[in-house]
Amino acid sequence: MRLALTFKEFRKDRGMTQKELALIVGVKDNYIWMIENGRRVPSLNLCFKIGDVFGASKGWVHSMWFNAVRVDHGRWREKSYETVRDPR
Repeated sequence: MRLALTFKEFRKDRGMTQKELALIVGVKDNYIWMIENGRRVPSLNLCFKIGDVFGASKGWVHSMWFNAVRVDHGRWREKSYETVRDPR
């Protein structure tokens, strides 16, 4: 959930709406809401796209995403470790 909250903070700090971010990364704005509120786990590739918008390094994004998937056994449970792969 920390990753989702961090993305939300990044977005708000830049004065960007969920709809604007959604258009940039190619998803629906309600999906951004679901990510930010812990209802959905974004794929690693989507996290990289969001991270690119805010200038976050791929290493940082990967680390935060992996920890979110590994540590939070609540709403983020639907992702499994097998989804962690080299994005190249």
